[in-house]
Amino acid sequence: MGSAPITLCEQDTNAYLREYYPLILRLAQRIQDGLPSRNAYDDLVQAGMLAAWACAGHHQRFAAPQEFVKLLAVRIRGAMLDLLREEDWAPRRLRKKNKTLEVGAARCIQRLQRYPNDQELAEAMGWSVHELHQHWSEIGRAAPLYLEDVLPAHAELMDDTAQPHHRAERDEARTLLTEAIAALSEEERTALSLYILEELTLEDVAHVMGFKSKNTALKWVTQGIIKCRAFLLARGLDAESI
Repeated sequence: MGSAPITLCEQDTNAYLREYYPLILRLAQRIQDGLPSRNAYDDLVQAGMLAAWACAGHHQRFAAPQEFVKLLAVRIRGAMLDLLREEDWAPRRLRKKNKTLEVGAARCIQRLQRYPNDQELAEAMGWSVHELHQHWSEIGRAAPLYLEDVLPAHAELMDDTAQPHHRAERDEARTLLTEAIAALSEEERTALSLYILEELTLEDVAHVMGFKSKNTALKWVTQGIIKCRAFLLARGLDAESI
């Protein structure tokens, strides 16, 4: 069992929240950036503040501050995405269609031992290539998708005192995820790297990659994430159950 978090006094808690407030704002803006027209920014910030407050005192358990910041970002981002899920951010029809696509892509990966191209995936789904491209655009506009969605929830605020089977789940997911990303197209890998790892906005990703709009950047990010989810599913690691 891990040690209990250290209780902070009100003054220390306020200082702690002020320190990480810019992180909360940045994550809220990135998620808002990928949403359709409605404005959820204030609600996202509030969810992030509550998540950060819940972690107050945990930061003193980490020898390296950057490790806590990385894990805190996962917790804040997770709280924001949970808020959107609770508000039914994507129509049920679209979520069902997207899950069907993930399963179809996973079966193609198992059969081909590689990612299917658009023609192969469309044929497997009984769609035209145009219908497949329409779906990429539709799901991309409907919601922000993040790589953390395919990692075990136990990756949040874990340290060396975590239970061994939780660490094993996390390590297995990360190993498979590394394989999944390596097998993506160059455009998908680059978009994911810029957006997820370097945390650029969609506008910045579009600029770096020479795209005319952030919608094109969102398309590559979305395709990459859905393919990663399908890859994990093909390897027996369901993103919805871990």
